[in-house]
Amino acid sequence: MNRMTAPVALILAVAISGCVHSYQYLATGQVMTASEEERHALLYWRADEGRLWYGREYAQVEQTPVMRVCGASVHPFAVTDDGHLQLDSGANDYKVLIVNDEGQLDPLEEPQRLRDGSRCGAILLDGDPVGTEALHEGARPGVAVTCENRVRSDRHPAAGIYRFNPVSRERIDDVGEAPSCAELFD
Repeated sequence: MNRMTAPVALILAVAISGCVHSYQYLATGQVMTASEEERHALLYWRADEGRLWYGREYAQVEQTPVMRVCGASVHPFAVTDDGHLQLDSGANDYKVLIVNDEGQLDPLEEPQRLRDGSRCGAILLDGDPVGTEALHEGARPGVAVTCENRVRSDRHPAAGIYRFNPVSRERIDDVGEAPSCAELFD
């Protein structure tokens, strides 16, 4: 083996190896609580992105979106069978609004009691429910909350559509830390 073989092998190994990084996506906004108090809110999720060793692009959501209402509650979104992101209902939740074809909210004549895990809200882009593939840097998501809880009024934000600021993307090293309301808003 001559002197050039090791450096060439090293350069070749680096050139064909993959490089995947963790990113945090974040959008900020305001929501109204059931007690009519306006609060800051965060919509965030994490994804691994990059290229695999053979050059193929790689993107994998490692954490589905979470809405954190500062000083109040945390609301994880689940992926439905149709790929949309939904806010799941819990005990004693009633659907009071529906999202119409124009992406606006219409009240139900009679509130409908929901089973646990039913759709109680969704993430929207341009009025349509979306999945994580549609949420990218620069997108302006909305969150539709379509239910209320008559026993625990603090379970969800007040029913309505909340518009968030454009999504930002930041490379992160520590995937265990959630964004902090105190750091972003104080």
